[in-house]
Amino acid sequence: MKLRRWAQLRPSRVALAWVAALTAAGALVVWLHLQTTEVGYQLIALHKLVERLGSEKAELEVELATLTSPRSLDAVAKSRLGLRPPREGQVVGLP
Repeated sequence: MKLRRWAQLRPSRVALAWVAALTAAGALVVWLHLQTTEVGYQLIALHKLVERLGSEKAELEVELATLTSPRSLDAVAKSRLGLRPPREGQVVGLP
């Protein structure tokens, strides 16, 4: 019975339905392409961010190693804090 309904439709309506379906499919393809392009740009930006943060981390690790070295700590203790090595008798051993 449904087959008869399609057969009874005018050819212009069938053609119009095909055109609408193909237009919708084309719009979907264009939208998917735009989404893919946008996600690609976001991925490139994230790769750049990861690279920048990696180099910043490496720089901070070098700075941390420099600032926590015994020589650097000794210089800061003497210049900023006014500390000096203990005199004889100031160091007391614990039992």
